[in-house]
Amino acid sequence: MNRQCLAALVLLGRLASAGEPAPAAPAAPKPKQPMKLNEHMLAPLEREAGICGVIVVAKAVEAGEVGDDKERPGLPNENPMWGFGGNEMGLKAQRVRFEVKEVLRGPKELAAPAALAVMVRHFDFNSARQRLFEADRKGRFKPEDIVKDAAVKPGEEYLLLLAEDPNLPAEAGGKEPAYSTLRLPLFGPPPEAAEALRKLASRIRAYGAPPALAGAQQQAADAGLKALGSADWAERQKAHKALAALGPAVMALLEEARGKTGDLEVRLRCAAILDEIKPLPGGRPEDWAGDYAIKKIEKKPEEEKPEDEAGDAQDAGDAKARKPSGAAGKGVAGAAGGKAE
Repeated sequence: MNRQCLAALVLLGRLASAGEPAPAAPAAPKPKQPMKLNEHMLAPLEREAGICGVIVVAKAVEAGEVGDDKERPGLPNENPMWGFGGNEMGLKAQRVRFEVKEVLRGPKELAAPAALAVMVRHFDFNSARQRLFEADRKGRFKPEDIVKDAAVKPGEEYLLLLAEDPNLPAEAGGKEPAYSTLRLPLFGPPPEAAEALRKLASRIRAYGAPPALAGAQQQAADAGLKALGSADWAERQKAHKALAALGPAVMALLEEARGKTGDLEVRLRCAAILDEIKPLPGGRPEDWAGDYAIKKIEKKPEEEKPEDEAGDAQDAGDAKARKPSGAAGKGVAGAAGGKAE
């Protein structure tokens, strides 16, 4: 092919490409949406919430940049699968200042609209990746775009499960304690999640301070305890459900009946009802105590060199400091107007 033909082909290619429209810029990703949780997801959420002393719905007011979580304390349930894509992104953290909208569980001094300094250590990177992919099917986004989309932004509201973190420095001029997230903050928050944790907090309070039985409730409890020993299975089952529905208020009667009765089934049913009316059925008191504490990270002291090695290093350093370099020696001699011996 001669040069004229080659030049013509190049020109035709340029003309053809000039007529093509420029590739469209990727669309902006859709805004975050509250996660939909079914009953199978709410059960582990309740178990995780039981150990948390602070559960709040809060609005982000100020949000810092997301960075690598280089000094991450030990946290409960550190499961990579529950990290929502954290393996690929690495461990991240973001300092956020929240304004409390509702306290589901917490110390008496914590009330809306208190301010909380929170180190967010859990992010839903999988949902962020999905939003970016839906906006750009060609996948023209980078890991930092995923991190940016998943980050907490001012104005967003979340359901937060927190623990006070002694490793976090207090904000400049701030008096509020600093917290770390113990699990993924739930954006929105999802109504079913917030309601489930409200009920959990109510059950925990009632279990710790059982209410007294009212007149009608006392009569129903007495009748139910008597019916637990009935020869009719359906009647026993009905009494079992009725007593369980009375909740912690009937605990003392069940404990007394279990200790006094000689009927094995009555004893077993009393034990089963007592187990059912726990805040977390089948659990232990520590499962809902809300006393999980993040431990202070112990920084390892720097290793000290042996005395003889430290002395040798010091002597070598002193000798090097006393001995001028070649260039420096010549400069000093020249400045004196003499000749170096």
